Amino acid sequence: MSFINNLRRKVKILEIPGMSQRLDEIFESVLYHGAHATHAQSEIQAIVDHVLEVEDARTKPLTEEQLMLRYPDLVIE
Repeated sequence: MSFINNLRRKVKILEIPGMSQRLDEIFESVLYHGAHATHAQSEIQAIVDHVLEVEDARTKPLTEEQLMLRYPDLVIE
């Protein structure tokens, strides 16, 4: 369960909307509605992939093109 708690914490830190709710829905479907665990595992993996993608996009440095678009007056030599 610590993996899921860490995932929830990361989702909250990155402010990704709807992911925490989606995790709740997955667990409810398994616990209360008898959904297959393999389906839940693939859903959780999709969430993990999305979180890693967002984290990577937010932490890697901007490219020259992104810098020029964000700061048009900036001169890159």
